[in-house]
Amino acid sequence: MTDLTAANNARLDQMLDRKWIFEHGVDTFRGCVEKGLFARSEIGEAPSAKWDRRKFNRMGAIEQREYQRKLDTMKTEYRLFWAGSAHDAYSSVPKMLFDWFNKNGIDASAQNALHHHQGQSRPDQIGV
Repeated sequence: MTDLTAANNARLDQMLDRKWIFEHGVDTFRGCVEKGLFARSEIGEAPSAKWDRRKFNRMGAIEQREYQRKLDTMKTEYRLFWAGSAHDAYSSVPKMLFDWFNKNGIDASAQNALHHHQGQSRPDQIGV
């Protein structure tokens, strides 16, 4: 990630610091990574179009074939899996955020999880 331009660094910072509504409340991706809420990352595939029965039923035969082709075409999806999720819940993220997590996030998540499981405070929280 060191080869990012200044504009891409700004975009990455915006992605990391944008507030989202998660199951645990409002947080940022950077905050989730620092808290160790993401366990791992994975590259998967998903259909390039989402199935919509009403939309499909209103189409003509040629349009339906094109729609079916889009459903059969897979796109790359970048996923961050939530730690402690019983059903492998994940969040789909942009590639830039996925790469940042793989470079920086796993170390932070593992360190925070280690301190959490040992019942210790994180080094940056000592004396607070």
